Amino acid sequence: MRRVLTASPDYLARHGEPQSAAELHDHRLISFDQISAGNGEWRFGAHGKPAIRIAPRLMVNSADAAVAAACAGLGIARTLSYQVAQEVATGKLQRLLVDLEPPPVPVNLVFQGSRRSSPNLRAFLEAAREHFAKGIG
Repeated sequence: MRRVLTASPDYLARHGEPQSAAELHDHRLISFDQISAGNGEWRFGAHGKPAIRIAPRLMVNSADAAVAAACAGLGIARTLSYQVAQEVATGKLQRLLVDLEPPPVPVNLVFQGSRRSSPNLRAFLEAAREHFAKGIG
């Protein structure tokens, strides 16, 4: 999964699309507190460069609230790719600064080894693989 920036087409029509991380300072940002670094920075690229200190217009504590606010045109949200996969696929949100996205991080599912032969667990693992494969882009 990746950390991605998204905004609604309506927001982008009114405020323009940022062409660099530095231009994010001129935009209305929606901060999802689990995604923001503890020091109030958003980091980009393979080595966390560039990094920008953010001053969010709206700070929320759930991905659903960040996605809803972005869909409503309130600003640019930074979430995880799978959290906005449906909205991006339907055109409600557009990904921004794709070339600056940090490298993807793996998704791990931890389970008790003795349960590996369980039909329920196998079905869940397969469904999870399919779900996350669709949302990672």
